[in-house]
Amino acid sequence: MLDISHSQGINARQISELFNSRFGIRYNTLLHGGAREPLYIPADLHRNVPAELHFTSDYPRSALHEIAHWCIAGPERRRLVDFGYRYVPPPRTLDQQRQFFQQELQTQALESIFCEACGIPFSPSADNFAVEASMVLGFAGKVAECAKQWRIGISGRADFFVRCLQDIKSQA
Repeated sequence: MLDISHSQGINARQISELFNSRFGIRYNTLLHGGAREPLYIPADLHRNVPAELHFTSDYPRSALHEIAHWCIAGPERRRLVDFGYRYVPPPRTLDQQRQFFQQELQTQALESIFCEACGIPFSPSADNFAVEASMVLGFAGKVAECAKQWRIGISGRADFFVRCLQDIKSQA
């Protein structure tokens, strides 16, 4: 049984253990912390190597964010490195930042639900310190609305993961 503190939420090691024990064999995917940058590497079925989902350092939010990407990605995207997304690091043009927000909307909404399920505070990320506060506030509202919709119709791997997080938190 994992040791969970109500006041601190679930830590990155616990999230990794949970994900790997509940999803590793079933979905041939393993979650690893300690990376300098997040990265998804598809499975190599010819060499019997599972997919790898790497999250930054040992940050629980990074783990939950990458799991959200994985839950949303369909079978085609799970065959592509980083799910086929092209990351544009900051500084970004206004158009690039809008594209970032559009690409991140569902992922951060699902991440917020994961955070809530395990007691970790959530705030939307612009991943860019140069963004105007009004853009971030607008994005935050869209994330909240999308999360509201997710809560109504969450299913599949995302729903299972939420229930796993809630079960472990309730056992603490």
